[in-house]
Amino acid sequence: MRPLRSSAPVQLTHRVDGALLVDLRVDDPRTAYFTEHPEFATVAVADPSAAPGLTTVWTDDAEAMREAVRALAELGHRRIARVAGLPGLAHTQIRDAAFREETAALGCEGLLLRTDYSPEQGVAVTEEALRRPDAPHGLRVRQRHHGDRSPRCPAALGRALPG
Repeated sequence: MRPLRSSAPVQLTHRVDGALLVDLRVDDPRTAYFTEHPEFATVAVADPSAAPGLTTVWTDDAEAMREAVRALAELGHRRIARVAGLPGLAHTQIRDAAFREETAALGCEGLLLRTDYSPEQGVAVTEEALRRPDAPHGLRVRQRHHGDRSPRCPAALGRALPG
């Protein structure tokens, strides 16, 4: 992430009227900066806990993750893997925590597989997980970042996963 620069040129030219913050990191310096500069209309696309003092719009990442884990558990999966992204992103931490909590609450084994969101890493960690002697029975993959190749891994390894 690039360091923040002085807002003086922006304020003098009046070329920026507001900001939309996305992909907030834990303790993201942008939230403090824009909280301290209310002259900029700022909206953070993030859970309110990641952007205190700012207007936020968000989806309930924790509940969405709990629902996904419950759906896999209802299908009979007891070892569930989550192909996750960058741990420094606030939404990733919220999803990771919900994943751990829900798998534990349901008596399931949870495995977090960390990636950089590239399709190549998504495929690599999925294949690695499926080759384990205690391979997961269910996978939660965010295809937007990992591409559409991760779900093909089980078939390539001779394993079937429910659609």
